[in-house]
Amino acid sequence: TENPALSVSNLGNSKSVAVNSSGNIGIIDSTELKTYSFDGSQMSYNSFLSITSGLNKPSSIAFRPNSNDMIIADGQEIKYYGFDGSSMVYIP
Repeated sequence: TENPALSVSNLGNSKSVAVNSSGNIGIIDSTELKTYSFDGSQMSYNSFLSITSGLNKPSSIAFRPNSNDMIIADGQEIKYYGFDGSSMVYIP
């Protein structure tokens, strides 16, 4: 059964999706990682947990368990991003 409140739309070129233990959904769409969170009534874009620059050829995502931290396969690199309390930060 489809639940419209849990759907995500307006994606252009989605390549990979992952869900973390909090229920946040990370979707690689073109060269961005878009994160969506359930706000109590529907899935909403979460700009604090999204990555809109610094990725070139992202192809997959994995969340760290019990965390908003993630790794992203970006071309020939694996990039680690951590949440600093206000945004996602690349950690070389």
